[in-house]
Amino acid sequence: MIKTLFLGLFAMLSTMACTHKSTSPTKVIHNQNEVCGKVTWVSGNQMPSPDRPPRVPKGIQREILIYELTNLKQVTQVNGFYSNIKSKLIISTLTDKNGDFCVELPEGKYSIMVREEGKGLWANIFDGEENIFPFEVKKEKNEPINFVINYQAAY
Repeated sequence: MIKTLFLGLFAMLSTMACTHKSTSPTKVIHNQNEVCGKVTWVSGNQMPSPDRPPRVPKGIQREILIYELTNLKQVTQVNGFYSNIKSKLIISTLTDKNGDFCVELPEGKYSIMVREEGKGLWANIFDGEENIFPFEVKKEKNEPINFVINYQAAY
């Protein structure tokens, strides 16, 4: 009986681990070094209008690539897309069809980019030192990453 209870408890706990089935980048993070997020697509006219409610960004499947913290000086940039990345690739993964992802990383500072087929890698956030889409993995709770692909949007 104790063995059955233990196996039942183990099965229940194992189903509570993080998966890529998140509906939001603000989901509960179970592992200390786990970073989760969402990749969304925005295109077209985004100007506010009384005739049209604001558009909600759509989750999209993309390959995400996480590098050691990468500076603009470490890449080749053409038309806003990056190639020839001179920092170390740590991990790459595919988001699910809703754009959600979770990865485990050691503590440290990283850059995240998405692959746009036929164009290169893309990111649109920088810090004051020209680091590309920087984020930090800490021992404590990690903030979710909200990655918006908006190179075809007009604001």
